[in-house]
Amino acid sequence: MRFSHIHLSVSSRSDFLTYRPFAILFVIMLALLPGLDSSLSAQNTNATILLSIPESVVDAHPYRIVSAPDGELGYVSLAGDVAPFGEAVEDYANNLVQEIHLHTLEKVRVFQVGFFPTEMVIVGQQLFVTCSNDSSLYSINLDNSNVTSFPMTDSSGADVSFLSGLVEGPTGEIYVGSNGGNFDGSDENVIVFDPVSQSIVGRLNVPGAITRFSWHNNQLVIPVGYPDNDFSAAPVLRWIDPVTGVVTAELPIAVDTSDFPMPSDITPLGDGTAALTVIGGSNEVFHIDLETQTLLGNWALPGTDYLQS
Repeated sequence: MRFSHIHLSVSSRSDFLTYRPFAILFVIMLALLPGLDSSLSAQNTNATILLSIPESVVDAHPYRIVSAPDGELGYVSLAGDVAPFGEAVEDYANNLVQEIHLHTLEKVRVFQVGFFPTEMVIVGQQLFVTCSNDSSLYSINLDNSNVTSFPMTDSSGADVSFLSGLVEGPTGEIYVGSNGGNFDGSDENVIVFDPVSQSIVGRLNVPGAITRFSWHNNQLVIPVGYPDNDFSAAPVLRWIDPVTGVVTAELPIAVDTSDFPMPSDITPLGDGTAALTVIGGSNEVFHIDLETQTLLGNWALPGTDYLQS
């Protein structure tokens, strides 16, 4: 994925792929990394793609983009807006994934999923999608365009809500996270789904809220907000054995807790380290050594403490 191929326009922002600040923050963060040319953030962009939805009563508001392994096609989750408490979700949120050609920026296919689609991961010819307002994992067959949904449940059979994080495991399983804490009555906030048998094959007890997570040395690396369901606590980064569910290491993330901070993203940098952001409580990017489970340093960014990606 090349963000420089997408025009960072300020006009009609609610309809452009760049509505969310992900791309801008990503460029800023890269510019601050040691050894990278500081001119990166000043590069010109080449094109714009408009993702408005004809005759729709809600905005597109793109949330995330992933690219196919061959780099030809990309997929954008169109989330819309968060529905106010008590209001009808469909009056605010969107429920579409837009397929685009990453070189021509032409729109190709549109897929309907649950409301407020957020995270996506491609495994083979399947695009998996989680939606904040839906307790199902969606699978889009990229060969025939078929969309299938699979309910995500805890061990009692109850729905796991507020689905968010989504990663592929080392042996092909899909790990699905929930950022709802125990609001749905369960601390089983990581569900393991086997795309071959199309069934849940495991559940991990991780008390707290999970947005995105990663892997290192066959362990899950999970930033946890409100750890152990303590809303006064600072976030922690936990290394978890995916088989036993045992926490093998933990790294506290020191931030101001007055604004209910929670981790928003973790990005492996390809050298055994990762960048971690926290929404609320800090305007820093935390540089983590995944091998030694230590904090290497912080990169302070200008602006607010609401870093998303």
